[in-house]
Amino acid sequence: MPLDSLPDELWLRIFFFGDALSLRALATVCRLFKSIIAESRFLQLSLELEEGGLRLLSPSTSSEETLRLVRSSRRAWQTLSPSFRTSIAVPFVPGSLYELSGGYFFLSVETGTLRPRVIAYVRLPHIDDDLGDVDEVQTAAPWQSVQFNEDIIDFAIDVDQDFLCFVQHIPTQLPQGRFRQIYRVHFRQMSDGKPHPGAKEVAVEHVVESDSPFAHVSVVIQVVGDHVVIMFSGRLNIARLDSLAVWDWTTGQLKGTVGVSEPKSIHTFVMLSPCQFLLAPPATRHLEVYRFDTSRTQPPTPLRCEARFELPPSYIVQTVIFRAEPASFNSTPYTGPRRPFGVEPEKGIVSFTVQLATQTEGFMRRFIARRQTFLDYGALETVPWTAWRHLTRWDAIEWPPNWICYTMGARHVMLGSGDDASGEIVPDGEETPIRVQDFDPALLRDVRSGRLGVPEDGNIEVHIREAGTAGIPDSDADEIENENESRDAKHESEDAKPVLGLPCVEITTKQTFDFAGILLDEDRIIGLTVNARGDITDLDVFLMGGVRRARQDESTQ
Repeated sequence: MPLDSLPDELWLRIFFFGDALSLRALATVCRLFKSIIAESRFLQLSLELEEGGLRLLSPSTSSEETLRLVRSSRRAWQTLSPSFRTSIAVPFVPGSLYELSGGYFFLSVETGTLRPRVIAYVRLPHIDDDLGDVDEVQTAAPWQSVQFNEDIIDFAIDVDQDFLCFVQHIPTQLPQGRFRQIYRVHFRQMSDGKPHPGAKEVAVEHVVESDSPFAHVSVVIQVVGDHVVIMFSGRLNIARLDSLAVWDWTTGQLKGTVGVSEPKSIHTFVMLSPCQFLLAPPATRHLEVYRFDTSRTQPPTPLRCEARFELPPSYIVQTVIFRAEPASFNSTPYTGPRRPFGVEPEKGIVSFTVQLATQTEGFMRRFIARRQTFLDYGALETVPWTAWRHLTRWDAIEWPPNWICYTMGARHVMLGSGDDASGEIVPDGEETPIRVQDFDPALLRDVRSGRLGVPEDGNIEVHIREAGTAGIPDSDADEIENENESRDAKHESEDAKPVLGLPCVEITTKQTFDFAGILLDEDRIIGLTVNARGDITDLDVFLMGGVRRARQDESTQ
């Protein structure tokens, strides 16, 4: 029976069950299939979402409009071609705390108190804003602020739930010379600072006892739908007391702890899923995956490590200095107008800046792996290093970055050229390019095959960065070279997959910028300008995609 004797509707129904690779393959072998796939907005949107590591968030937006925005966004990121740029001044003396969430930038305000009590925030340009035809503007954005009576160690935001969580530290001295450190965790509304109406308890407490007062305290907070995950750290001279706790903030119920019943060094963590997180404990040779129960009947218990991922046997994790900000895992519906699509968190990457040590020396590495790696192997209690080393990337850096390194989805942003081993270190007064590493497999295939059209203006450089043998600890150089040669021989096939070291597409601007730090989220790159004291004075916002860029793209197709 000829293929064209079947109605297109039947082929469409069949194609709905195919993945992106299958659909692309069908389009290359049959003109009829190519035409059917190209003319279906639904299939085109499914292709763009899957290949971009994206998910649909708002079904109320038409598929045609969503497809236009998705294509515009992907093209802007692939070529670092923002549709809009604006500079937002900071009209107050800023503190040291900042957060980027839901298209808003949050910054603490210096008011003369020991710790901040005021948080200011500004809405950043969105991809669905009507931006006209202006390429660049200087705007006096309307900053808003909320004030509190408590001193704030740190805070986290979930814009979609109008939720702000901050931690207050209350030290007290006990008899016999001991000390009690009370961390009070507050659940407030972002918009006005009042207790959140969805929270049964206004605040909960985490208590740590010590033999001496803390010289320094810090916290790391992640909001994950109905849960908050917080790491508490107190420094006793050179020693540390770390612990981690999980609460359901809507009920105030404690879901579990790490490092409370048994002392444990934690330093930081990163979320893998709405109920799993990853620890990189110092002085160990492994990473640890933990899970907490999201049901509301689970009593609080010490959380159990469900999987350990072994690290190179010759090295010990000495210090975990920074971790990349993870993507959002919000489990509740959006409460206001939001973008119609977003990243698929499980398909994203995680990144740590770690200090490794041997018996004779120490050195810095930026460690990168996919979230899915830890979720796929999560059923095993111990994963040997040799079983997953090919799914990791270890980039040498000379010093730790001055700013937390942000990731979003499969992208990682930094300052400096690809030849700069130090990565994010920017000498005072020196301009540097913006560099984005993208681990999207579809983009890798397009670059390898030459299908990615680089703009003729030559404003960017595009390279594939393979993981070198120097970046993969305890790897046999000959074995790696043989595997790389085998992979190179297969590059003529567009579906050939790299076999070692998590390669990425690195896109670097030829234009340089006087930024001290760089951030990114789903739709933006934000450059931070600071003064001589290190205070943030301006935000340079590059909007990646949007209505105006989409119109330009459509006019050229």
